Amino acid sequence: MEEIRLIKIIAYPINLLAISDRKYKLESPVIIDYHTSEGVIRVIAEKGFETDGRSGGAIVDLLMPNIGKAGYRNAWLFHDIAYSLTDEKGISFELANDLFRQALKLPKRFGGAGMSSMRAWLAWKGVESYFGKKAFETTDKTDRRNENLCSLQWRARI
Repeated sequence: MEEIRLIKIIAYPINLLAISDRKYKLESPVIIDYHTSEGVIRVIAEKGFETDGRSGGAIVDLLMPNIGKAGYRNAWLFHDIAYSLTDEKGISFELANDLFRQALKLPKRFGGAGMSSMRAWLAWKGVESYFGKKAFETTDKTDRRNENLCSLQWRARI
C-alpha cells in the first residue's frame, strides 16, 4: 500500500489548562483536520480531554517542546486522540505514528511543526518503540474518559 501523505493541517486554536506536572486539559472543544493524499482525517476532542503534550520526560524537552506552538500542539493532540480511540473507532497504531512523524516535519505554513527530518524521526522512534506500543495497547482511567471525549472521521478523497 502506498504511504498516505500529509498535505496540510487545519486546526482551531488549542487552549490547554495545566492540571498537574506535564498533564493538561482542553479548555474548549478542538477540531483538527489532516488533509492527506487519501482524503481528510478529522479528529474532534471535547472540553476536558486530557493530554500530556509530547510524551517523555523533561530531558526530552532539550530536543523538542512538551507543548510548543500551534504546529507542535496539532501533532501531539492528534496523536493522543488517535491513541485514545480503538482501531474500530480510529486508525491503526502504525498510521497514527506515521501521520505524527509527517506532522512534525510538515512546514509551519501548512500547519505542521516544521521540524528537521532527524528530530521528527527521533520523536517517531519514541512512539514506534516498545513503550509506544505498550501505551497504545494499555487502557487506564484517563484513556477510558478520553475515549468518550473524542472522535475521528475519515472523509475519503473523491
